[in-house]
Amino acid sequence: MKRLEKEMALAARAHEAAAAAAEENVCSAQSKQAVAMERAEELQGAVQMSAARDALVSRLGEAEGRTEASEERTAYCERELQQQLERHAEELDIRDQEVVRA
Repeated sequence: MKRLEKEMALAARAHEAAAAAAEENVCSAQSKQAVAMERAEELQGAVQMSAARDALVSRLGEAEGRTEASEERTAYCERELQQQLERHAEELDIRDQEVVRA
């Protein structure tokens, strides 16, 4: 009988140890899961920031392209105005010469 009681006590301790180990494993797994979720959130934030940065770089490139096109249009307009001024100056010179002759 004593032997049976000892075996039952050993079995009960073994069961308690197994339950404690299982609980520890569950806690460890939950902890690892929490860390993994935090890391996933960090990575998601990094991906979102990367996408936002890429969008900004793209917009900057577009803006630079528009700026370059605007500068080209401005240069063209300046050349056109300069040519018009030169033509008007020539016309005025011709008129002045006609007035002097007359």
